[in-house]
Amino acid sequence: MPPGTAIETIGWCQLVSRKEEGLRLARLCSEEVSVEGRAVLSPEDYEDLELLFRQLVGVCEADVLTGKILAAARGPRKDATLLADLSLSTLSVEAERLAAEIRRDFGAEFFGELALRVEAWGRWAEEGLSGTNT
Repeated sequence: MPPGTAIETIGWCQLVSRKEEGLRLARLCSEEVSVEGRAVLSPEDYEDLELLFRQLVGVCEADVLTGKILAAARGPRKDATLLADLSLSTLSVEAERLAAEIRRDFGAEFFGELALRVEAWGRWAEEGLSGTNT
């Protein structure tokens, strides 16, 4: 994506939008399993499937956050775009919150140390505030 162009702006907006759509679908599936699962699944199968969908939502949340951090750090800062709403400072705080939630709900080793990777993205975003990201 050529830097500073409309193509770059559209590209970053599409990236974030697609990640958010994946998260929306994961949440929808998780909610459906939570509501309907007990009626159609054995208790063991329900517990397994419900956990898998909660984990999927966590992975998608981390993916969306990563996309937003990249968009905020690399994308143009224009008032009329989705990217204008992305603050590296806010995203850094969100990364800390999400990492703690992942660690609490699924453990430190979950999905290849996802919590640790989310924290690293948060630190990278924080560094971007001081202009040290490359």
